[in-house]
Amino acid sequence: MHTTTGDERIPIIDISNIDQISGSQFVEAVHRWGFAFVKGNNTGFSAPLIDLARAFNFGEFIDGKAQQPVPPSLAEHEAEISDFADRCRGMCMQLLRLFALGLKVGRLRGF
Repeated sequence: MHTTTGDERIPIIDISNIDQISGSQFVEAVHRWGFAFVKGNNTGFSAPLIDLARAFNFGEFIDGKAQQPVPPSLAEHEAEISDFADRCRGMCMQLLRLFALGLKVGRLRGF
């Protein structure tokens, strides 16, 4: 187990340029700390907060429309929710690419 000194800080990994270096830094941070802070993801948020007790499963959005029923109180925000889902999916793909680069996993067909 790694012990820390008072001077150590959890690293902030810049993912605006996904390459072998940022991939290695990301994997090292996750390995050492159990998680990592990221910046430069162009999503407009750095750490989404999710209230699982109030979460909804909208499923896939196609052309900005949920394929599952949307509660009436959220219907007027469907386009915003679709955009948020797209940005979350994009950030997840960036993080998966970082893991692949950091772990030296070759590019898989379909990704």
